Amino acid sequence: MIFGTSSRIRRTFLFLLLAGAASIRLHAQESTLDVPDSIINKDSIRYIRIMVVPFNPSMYFSDADNDIGEVSHVDPGQVRNKVNASLEATVTEHLDLFYEVKGLSKQKEGEEDLDIIYGSVHYQPKAIPSPEPEKKSRIQQLKGHLNPEKNPAPKKIKDPETYMDIGFDDRRLIEYISSKYEVDYVIFFNQFEIKTDYENCIDLQMRNYYREIKLHYSVYSKDGKRVGGDVITLPYNSNENNIQVIVKENFGQISDLLFRHLYLQK
Repeated sequence: MIFGTSSRIRRTFLFLLLAGAASIRLHAQESTLDVPDSIINKDSIRYIRIMVVPFNPSMYFSDADNDIGEVSHVDPGQVRNKVNASLEATVTEHLDLFYEVKGLSKQKEGEEDLDIIYGSVHYQPKAIPSPEPEKKSRIQQLKGHLNPEKNPAPKKIKDPETYMDIGFDDRRLIEYISSKYEVDYVIFFNQFEIKTDYENCIDLQMRNYYREIKLHYSVYSKDGKRVGGDVITLPYNSNENNIQVIVKENFGQISDLLFRHLYLQK
């Protein structure tokens, strides 16, 4: 579990959670509200202390920075930095409504510790497990053997969806960060993507295409144990290239989804 089970706190949280998530459009796997378990076990959520670690600049992938830079009057090479800083600030501010949250880059020695972290982690794709994979009953399997002409070969199974996870050569790094900044959990932003889907056009004449924002993240407890991870995906259209509008319309939703993923066990 993530939080404690005080009935009044739980009811308040579920109300806020439902209100915040009602208007969210998402591609990411959703948790269901009938699942009572969560990742972090505490009696009062206010006492949970969390550190947010922004993504390594080398793990930023975007095909939209030229468009965003032109409209936002920003050098395309600076879009990444603005995205990183805005994402860390927005998530920290939103989650701080429920926890005690710090952004690592804003700490006194944060930049130095970020360099240590970026030089110590390795990245590895990890499959996102299906909620409830379909299984054939034994009777169906027998029918398939007895009547192959009525039971054609199954379609090729698609590769499972993955997200970019992280690993550590030495878990004591997390213990060091947790102890130094007095936090219970560390949320690592592993990879950030802005991708344009040129095969799905909203308006061909206006060259308006679908785009997706993806945030890959992992959560570790202060003792170095990995307790969660996933990818959050939000769609938006390529006609919007103002960085301030992109942040305003999407990063709050990312924060809501991240809270939802943390609170409800997948």
